[in-house]
Amino acid sequence: MSRSRGPRAATRCVDGRCRLYVEAAGAVYVAEPLCPHAEWPLDVFGVFFERDGVPLVVCKIHWGIWNLPPGEGRFANGQPAPPLRVHREL
Repeated sequence: MSRSRGPRAATRCVDGRCRLYVEAAGAVYVAEPLCPHAEWPLDVFGVFFERDGVPLVVCKIHWGIWNLPPGEGRFANGQPAPPLRVHREL
């Protein structure tokens, strides 16, 4: 796991539409701001980190973990989690 400066995340709302911006692994990812499983706000209940250069987010409420680039996720028990809608900013 990288020990460099970790990912930074913030939710921004414009014209009533909110997005979660995550700066990680040399890129900016824009995602839905709520956990796709239970709709908890990820800027409050999420833990953002990188493992082997891959940006990840964990929801502290139910311990789902998502790989930011594809938005794929799993729960702690290994079951697939609903996808997190993410796109990468250039």
